[in-house]
Amino acid sequence: MRFGSILSISIFLIFNVVFANRIMAQTTWEELQAQPKPTFVGLNKDSITVDIFSNDIFFSFGPNVNDQLRETCIYHLKKAGVKVSDETLNTLKYPNLYISIQFEAIGSGTTIVGYAFSVSVGLRQKIILERNKKITDYAITWLRVKTSYAPAPELLTNIRNILKEKIDEFVIEYLKAKT
Repeated sequence: MRFGSILSISIFLIFNVVFANRIMAQTTWEELQAQPKPTFVGLNKDSITVDIFSNDIFFSFGPNVNDQLRETCIYHLKKAGVKVSDETLNTLKYPNLYISIQFEAIGSGTTIVGYAFSVSVGLRQKIILERNKKITDYAITWLRVKTSYAPAPELLTNIRNILKEKIDEFVIEYLKAKT
């Protein structure tokens, strides 16, 4: 065989392997994207509790920012027909809507130009292990996270908007699971 023929066959085989892998990777990615997001199961309680946690720097925006955001979330939940208990995370008698807000200042020295931040909204529920019904624990059974950036003066507004968006997603799936 001549060198040109071997080279042509090698290029042909390499091209086919790369192309086949690309198609398989694309198909796998498309299949993953097509998978439904996890939805609620086992919701047998009538109401939920709501707690918000954030890094300590958040308190520099005001002494009651966490409480204000929590009350805003509770308002949106109740307005949509979701019953909310006054109990807190400490009791966990009801499923708990756990909201975490984390952010990092961006700038140099004392000049802060903006914030990179993440808002997580998850539902924590009491679970019973299938292999041993005597063991109970708590698990996050639903979770949505959004990471973003905001100029310094717009941070709280952006966080409120994202919280409302995630609470709306939660309400839609929660009410669908309850019917």
